[in-house]
Order: sequence, then C-alpha cells, then structure tokens
Amino acid sequence: MSDSYSLADGPAELGALVARAAGAHERVDLTDEDTTVAVIISLADYQEMQAVVDQADIAEAEAIKARGEWISHEDAVRLLEIGEPDPS
Repeated sequence: MSDSYSLADGPAELGALVARAAGAHERVDLTDEDTTVAVIISLADYQEMQAVVDQADIAEAEAIKARGEWISHEDAVRLLEIGEPDPS
C-alpha cells in the first residue's frame, strides 16, 4: 500500500510519515504539484531492494567474465591512466 503526501505540508508531517514507513513497511510517496518526487521506505525494505540490485550486478559480472569480455583490475587502471595529464 502507498499513500501520497504533498511536500507543501512541510516538515510537520515528516516524523509521522517516517514512523509509518518504518513501522508498517508502507511506502509513502511525497509529491510536488501532484507529481511524485520522492519515496519514504523503511531501512529494512531499502536493504532488501539493495540486496536484489547487488545480486543482479554480481550475476551480470559473472556472465561477462564467462563470455571472456573482461579485463583485469590492473589493466583497467592502466587504461584510465592513459588519458590523465602528467601532474609534474
């Protein structure tokens, strides 16, 4: 479930909205002129979403490596340094 609240309501509502998101694991949409501009979610929900993103990144990296489309860290650093001007 998700409810929307206008930013025009100001910080007076913020504490209650954060408590609601944290305690009930409800997403709270913050709107500006009827457009959602931000979302408040609980830390646990955020961490769960981040874990899913991290796993997807790991799977993509493993697929790239399995196809042989990767370079070592050292080679990547060398490539990045090629375009850098000499600081001296």
